[in-house]
Amino acid sequence: MLIRRHGSILNCVAGMLALLVLLAACGPLAPVTRLASSPTPAPTATPSATATAVPQPTVTSQPTATPASGELRVWHGFAPDGPEARALAAALDERPAPLAALRVTLVGLPGDELLTRFEVEAAAGGGPDVLIAPNDRVGRQARAGLLLPLDEALAPVAERYAANALAALEVAGQHYGLPLARSTVALYADRARVPQPPATTQALLDAARGGLPIVLVRSMYHNYGLIGAFGGRVLDESGRCIADQGGVAELLAYLRELRSAGVEFATSGAAAEARFRQREAALTINGSWLRGDFSAALGADLEVAPLPAGPAGPAQPLIGVIGASVNANTRQRQAATQLALWLTDRAVQQALTDQAQLLPAAALTTPEPTLAGLIAAAETGVARPTRPEFSAFWEPFDAALAEVLESDVDPAEAVRQACAAMNQHNGFPPPTPTPEPSSHPTSTP
Repeated sequence: MLIRRHGSILNCVAGMLALLVLLAACGPLAPVTRLASSPTPAPTATPSATATAVPQPTVTSQPTATPASGELRVWHGFAPDGPEARALAAALDERPAPLAALRVTLVGLPGDELLTRFEVEAAAGGGPDVLIAPNDRVGRQARAGLLLPLDEALAPVAERYAANALAALEVAGQHYGLPLARSTVALYADRARVPQPPATTQALLDAARGGLPIVLVRSMYHNYGLIGAFGGRVLDESGRCIADQGGVAELLAYLRELRSAGVEFATSGAAAEARFRQREAALTINGSWLRGDFSAALGADLEVAPLPAGPAGPAQPLIGVIGASVNANTRQRQAATQLALWLTDRAVQQALTDQAQLLPAAALTTPEPTLAGLIAAAETGVARPTRPEFSAFWEPFDAALAEVLESDVDPAEAVRQACAAMNQHNGFPPPTPTPEPSSHPTSTP
């Protein structure tokens, strides 16, 4: 499944040059699922790979516009034999009449390769017509001029998507993709041992003190949603870290209190997943992509709920999105945009939800209780920021969490140092210290 948990670290220049050499040697991509037999069209003119301003032109297109024809290439990161790729291929086979004349080639790439290869080829004037990918790098791809803004095409159908799904694909006020699926984290409970999942952070602490086996992940990604529950924020409007201004230190102190009460903090999501799947823990916080695995292990005993609310209000877990974006190089802008609109239609999202257990980005209703629980968990979520400064969050704040839990470092000091490191990385000067008031009275002339 192509859902990334963290922001990707920017590739260094040397690595990109090496990859360019490798790509030249590798030759053309082999399609994983072939829906057409005609050759791939030649790439169009090369966009500027060094552009810093977000492109301004928009594309006007509706799914019921003039019938589209020609060939389009779609790249995705789903496993070629996985349920996601099969559901996507089936949806394309059932596309409506205005898109029926299109010849569409699906190409699958490993998740770690998809985004980098797209950026390299798109910067050179090539790449697919449509990219189905997580929003990890949509900000930098938009700022580099590699994607088309889709706001005019989006406007008539915007109500189909959850607001936080749309926000995850927004860069500088424009949308550079259409949401296909979301990812987030939720509270998973074994109903055989937890009749009612704790709805507040205090209830979770009380359950731990009462001896309930709980496993959490020592990761700021998994616990990010609780920042909002304690009233904290990470970035201000300029991109400066303000996590040291309240809320985040209180969260780290709370997590340390959970640890003192007996909660296990696993050092990886997989380790926590195994503990819960084997029913050695009755509660855990983990990713939406695990719903199928947990359902297979626990059956009807699985319950999914939103993260606990805190003293400042509901939790606000990060929302990641798999979106359908249009390459700025495509020769068929209208056809590619029509296809992206269809691939993110409610009917296609429903098929991906039913067949691959993805969390929909559309406002779907469901009688399936665990999916309904995930949808409820995502309702108060916040879009993963597309600002470049956010990518510097993970390393210093994961280190701060580890120091608080493992070395008993003061939470406020750990957050102060992590925020300072993040701001230094992003080029923000340290705040000017407030001058101490003078201890000598001033004389009156």
